[in-house]
Amino acid sequence: MKVTGVGIQFAIQQQNKKIKMLDKKFKNGIKRFENDPKEDLVAISKEIEQNELLVAQLQSILTNYNLRNMLDFDGERITLAEAIKITGVLDRTEVRWRGTVEDRDRYDRGEQRSNDTQYREYSMTFDDRAAQQEKAQLKAARMRKTIQLANALPVELEVSRDMEQLISVC
Repeated sequence: MKVTGVGIQFAIQQQNKKIKMLDKKFKNGIKRFENDPKEDLVAISKEIEQNELLVAQLQSILTNYNLRNMLDFDGERITLAEAIKITGVLDRTEVRWRGTVEDRDRYDRGEQRSNDTQYREYSMTFDDRAAQQEKAQLKAARMRKTIQLANALPVELEVSRDMEQLISVC
């Protein structure tokens, strides 16, 4: 069956919503007023477990999809799974550079040692730091866009009939 990352992710979200609803039903069923109908907590618990197992299977399918889906980024051919991990690296790099330009006066003299009045000077100008931050931000944004586009690509995967129905409904 041809599947997309978006379709699998949507199926996972739907199952998680169902689990959340069942979990509330379970918790509310623990106590009841005298005339309220009695909930079958064992049956609800089993249904939650079955749905959580479906989520685990869908996540496994998504992992397989991410490993088979190849994309190009900055002249390199990588798996979608690797691209997702690289996004974290790029985001942290952007945050690191952003920290060098936020809440700083362009003419800040840096830090001072009071015992000998030496100043720590910035090793890069404000403009250079801002340029690095923007470069890192754009690279991370390009990677996120590439991932979004890749998640829409259909990939042929073998999935069970049950999983096929779950994914195709979405």
